Amino acid sequence: VGESGTTNLMKVHTVGSIIAKGQGIGRKSAFGPVVVAKNAKEAEQKMTDGAVLVASSTDRDMIASLEKASALITEEGGLTSHAAVVGLSLGIPVIVGLENATSVLTEGQVITVDAARGAVYEGRASVL
Repeated sequence: VGESGTTNLMKVHTVGSIIAKGQGIGRKSAFGPVVVAKNAKEAEQKMTDGAVLVASSTDRDMIASLEKASALITEEGGLTSHAAVVGLSLGIPVIVGLENATSVLTEGQVITVDAARGAVYEGRASVL
């Protein structure tokens, strides 16, 4: 400290335990309760503002539900999938290609979605 040419840097990164990993789309993170939906109709009935929508895939019929979501997780898809494109345009974190997401994540479970790392954490995690 105080010496020319030196740098003191400490970075503390506290995160909860990782539940699952997939391909993250975007740099954001969000948390909320899980809503598992098999189709657009089920998503529309179950979605609440700030929930994390978990589905096998998405389509245009899910747009109204996606607008309420704090984050989106899908089992299928890649960088150019419907979920990735819509998530980016809505400004929400997205994780695609997360195998068995609809069975690994349970309805009402509070999770944190970290798109920058493609990780899903248990509870509300501190993500930098």
